[in-house]
Amino acid sequence: MNQSRQVIVVPDDHRHRKDNYTFLVYDLEDGSLIHESLYNKELNCEELIGQGRPTFRPFGIASDDEYLYIASHKKLGKYNKETFEFCGLVDIPMYINTHQVLKSDEDFYVAHTAVNAIGIHGKTNAYFDVSTFQCVEQPQEPNHAEKHDVIHINSVTEYDGKIYFCLHNLGIVPSQFGYFDKVTYESKIIASVGYCCHDVQVLNNTLYALSSETGEIIEIDLSTGQPTAYKVANPKLTFLRGMDMSDGKIIFCGSNRYSDGIIPMNNCFISSFDPLTKTTKRQFTMNNVDIVVCIKII
Repeated sequence: MNQSRQVIVVPDDHRHRKDNYTFLVYDLEDGSLIHESLYNKELNCEELIGQGRPTFRPFGIASDDEYLYIASHKKLGKYNKETFEFCGLVDIPMYINTHQVLKSDEDFYVAHTAVNAIGIHGKTNAYFDVSTFQCVEQPQEPNHAEKHDVIHINSVTEYDGKIYFCLHNLGIVPSQFGYFDKVTYESKIIASVGYCCHDVQVLNNTLYALSSETGEIIEIDLSTGQPTAYKVANPKLTFLRGMDMSDGKIIFCGSNRYSDGIIPMNNCFISSFDPLTKTTKRQFTMNNVDIVVCIKII
């Protein structure tokens, strides 16, 4: 792989400390730690105390030619892509428990998880409701992360003029994958597969996702809708979350799975999956991170 590639990692502290990292930057090839972005009070939402999530919880990552964008609930921070210096907040509508974000041309596509919608904000201002597959008026502000969240939209990506997304479905039924056209909003569910899935990427007309509850990479042929699953981790120990692409390979993250406050250490890693050989390779282990919520390759 290209040694100049870097992976942006947004960690989640299982102790929910307010001073957790905002993000970390690693060299994708050798795993060396390049940069630590410490706690940024500008991304803390104190007004969300008692609403079901830590008030400081960075999650989604987006980028363009100049900036990285890190989402934390109702705030979207902008960082210089070369120096990683904080450059202020982006003023777009956001809610508690924001998950992934995508920058496409002048618009941000935002997984408004708490209100079951993908927001399109910037040049456009619209909300695509993933429970009804219709554009709707601006949703009402929720007063709890889980009060209205019935489908748990958590991931977005762009391919061939369409926005593809993952509906986690809260582990009640298999996860679903679909799209809507960026211009016409024509939409469709293409497959129901995996459990508690995270992340969507499309490579060579094939959609890839992580089935976190089963420890599998999901591969969906967009021409036929046919899914195939490949076991890449033990789901009793490893929680798959965080995925991107580099040099024709799928780059994904495995985190520590924990219960009752106990976590198995040294089990947080970055791996690659080769779509041609269907094999995985451990890139590096992150000994200073417990859990990861999102990654992005730049």
